[in-house]
Amino acid sequence: MKKNIFIYGAILASLSMPAKAIEELSEIEVVGTSLLPGLEIEEEKLPYEVRSFDSENIGNETSLGITDVLNQSVPGVFTNDVQGSPYQGDVTFRGFRASSILGAAQGLSVYIDGIRINEPFGDVVNWDMIPEFALDNVSLIPGSNPMYGLNTLGGALSLTTKSGLSYPGKVARISFGSFNRKKIDVSVGGEFANGEGGNYFLSASHFDESGWRNYSDGKVSNIFGKATRNTNFGSVGLMAYFGDSDLLGNGLLPSTNYGVEDDVGEIQEEGLYEANREAVYSHPDQTKNEVGLLSLNFQNYIDDETQINGLIYSRYGRQKRLGGDVEAEFETAENEWEFEGEFNNSKTRQNSSGLGLNLSKILDNHQITAGFTFDQNKVSYHATETEDCEVNAIRKVICDDDSETEDSAKVSGKSKTYSLFASDTAEVADGIFVTGSLRYNHTKVSNTLSTPDEITEELEAQPKETFKYTKMNPAIGVSAKLDNGMNVFANASQGNRVPTVIELGCADKNNPCLLPTGLQADPYLEQVISRTYEIGARGRIGQGFGIMSVYNTDNKDDIIFVSTDVNSGEGFFTNFGKTRNRGVDLQIVQEFNNVRLTSTYSYLEATYEENGLLFGERSVQARPGMRIPGIPENVFRLGVDWIPQDTLKIGVTLIATSDLVTQGNEDGLIGGDDDVVVRDASVDGYQLVNVNMRYEQSNNLTIFARITNLFDEKYETYGAMAESVFTRNGSFVDDDEGPTVNRFVAPGAPRGIFVGLNYSF
Repeated sequence: MKKNIFIYGAILASLSMPAKAIEELSEIEVVGTSLLPGLEIEEEKLPYEVRSFDSENIGNETSLGITDVLNQSVPGVFTNDVQGSPYQGDVTFRGFRASSILGAAQGLSVYIDGIRINEPFGDVVNWDMIPEFALDNVSLIPGSNPMYGLNTLGGALSLTTKSGLSYPGKVARISFGSFNRKKIDVSVGGEFANGEGGNYFLSASHFDESGWRNYSDGKVSNIFGKATRNTNFGSVGLMAYFGDSDLLGNGLLPSTNYGVEDDVGEIQEEGLYEANREAVYSHPDQTKNEVGLLSLNFQNYIDDETQINGLIYSRYGRQKRLGGDVEAEFETAENEWEFEGEFNNSKTRQNSSGLGLNLSKILDNHQITAGFTFDQNKVSYHATETEDCEVNAIRKVICDDDSETEDSAKVSGKSKTYSLFASDTAEVADGIFVTGSLRYNHTKVSNTLSTPDEITEELEAQPKETFKYTKMNPAIGVSAKLDNGMNVFANASQGNRVPTVIELGCADKNNPCLLPTGLQADPYLEQVISRTYEIGARGRIGQGFGIMSVYNTDNKDDIIFVSTDVNSGEGFFTNFGKTRNRGVDLQIVQEFNNVRLTSTYSYLEATYEENGLLFGERSVQARPGMRIPGIPENVFRLGVDWIPQDTLKIGVTLIATSDLVTQGNEDGLIGGDDDVVVRDASVDGYQLVNVNMRYEQSNNLTIFARITNLFDEKYETYGAMAESVFTRNGSFVDDDEGPTVNRFVAPGAPRGIFVGLNYSF
């Protein structure tokens, strides 16, 4: 009840601003209504709020990259540092994830120039493979909008790239600072000579750091190119980019130990995290990514009110992963525990291609968009396991020539998706717009798995599996412009996500997988269906503007990874009957002379809505209303930008969150099934302050700086229950006692200081 009072109070507070102070927005924002380019439409005509920011907000004084700027400015967004690397982030929006972590419940689709970049193998998003310096605009579209295709359960992130017309000239940007971090970006753009009616844009970037945690080096590089020619038949463009990375992400660290008595008899003590938050559990944990994309697009204005767009693309991805893990086994003969290391290696090859056609037409009071897309991908995956390795004093796994390596899993798979879509925004009365959308998706997923024979331990191919999924997804919404200048909107929408190759290959609780290695020929998984209902308001308030939205999304047959051993990554994918994400997003911006205030608040209830079993170090009985782990209920941000003169801007940002439910402690219990005790192991909320400065020394040179986590707050962004084989000082536990139950946490980064400059030639 108190939660509801808090929500309604926040809504009433936002609506109680003086009505006489509300005016029409001075600027009319225009956005697209589908993946492919087309005729744009005024945002206030749409029944939802699109959050957009341009390239000037990415990688400068306020943020490192896309995930950082989303976390600092967009209501409903929360990020965590599970991997400890700035380019291996886990981003949630309204409780739905776009994550680089295999096994996370993905629910956001991500596109670059209309091309879906969620990887075919698990729908993950490799943030390190996005050419950020080549981006012109980033838009976050909320809800289960069917116009944005598969996996748009909670929203879609649409990225558009720069052109030589919008970004002419030469630009260089260099920054460096804490954690031995260095980043350089260069670009050149312009029009072709001799008036040939075309333009070009080229960029290159390199990122390098030693990381703030031990053994957490990282390197990311990419190059991007784009060229457009105007012909008698329209505009033809070619876009290509290539990226590679070598990142060490070291995962969670054991914190509170619930297997040892403290001084007052409580069964808990501090863990490795409290002794050294820069430590890692075991290492190395290395991910190498490589990606390439080539696309050809066509755009033609048939007349001022009719536009046709086409797209053909081909994309490939390569990934190598090396995990140095520690295993604990109880030897009956010696009556003691033995600890040894192992390497889990995997190689993944992914190839995608597709095409799309989009027609936009203004017809009287209607703006219509219709088209089709076809996407296909091919995946191959091979995992090996090297056992009988040593673990040295710094918890590094070392395997020698005598260590035995064997195949643990192999899979090859394909999928094809055909989609038809249409949308119409019509002015049905003066200032009242109704938008209706419809999309039909047909997907076929097939795979061939190879698993070890129980006797020979050799990999044997299983019978080919084929699964088909079809769904018609509708959406309807209304936007109305009131006499006082306020704009109100409401919408209802439906989206779907189909299981991926790895999810279908790891869906048997009796044969759990070791992500990302183990796979079996397993049961059919249902596709996920999400239905969103939203109401909201937006408009000018006083010397700025305000936005409010209230939403509810119900997910049917949500695909979740049920962990049977959090520390090793072992578990299986399964459908969970029903989950729910509902909440409130608020944003108010006010300007006073040379000061700009931006405040956002988000309240989110992410809950299981049916009874079911969740597995961790023990079985957890889910019940309706139980919170989903890893997502805070409350996130508040306050940004203050002071501009004492035209060339100088100084900003301060406060980010505050409430606590997080720890995975494996959803029911507030801890311990094995035979010895369960009531204990709240949630992760505390935190408050961070970031400071930034921007000084335009001339029209060509800009100097910037930022301090993250100004007060060096010690905080955590995720928690999970698991067994630890290490004590507080990092040595193995006693071999007669064995592993103990710990709360593992994702440490947040300490204070960081960074400076840089941007120079235009």
